[in-house]
Amino acid sequence: MQETLALLQARVSLDAAFQFEHLQRPLLQLTWIDEDLHVRTFRRLEIARSRRLSLVDCASFVVMEDLGLADVFGYDSHFEQAGFRTRLRKRQQSPA
Repeated sequence: MQETLALLQARVSLDAAFQFEHLQRPLLQLTWIDEDLHVRTFRRLEIARSRRLSLVDCASFVVMEDLGLADVFGYDSHFEQAGFRTRLRKRQQSPA
């Protein structure tokens, strides 16, 4: 949710982020970060030792594993590297 809101704010508008929050959040099952989840997430980042991997991605990995989820509606290669199946592909850039 946080990454989607940040992307909308940066690439579309602040109003688009607000609208997404108000319209979509009631339809989603969100998992809030508590101390236990933070500790497990941070440990995952420590083990990975990758500057390109975000703490947000690691939190997603831990939550998805907890819920037994294998599919990601996205195209972030970090999810594939962590063993999840991505369901979107980046668009190929057409030759100029």
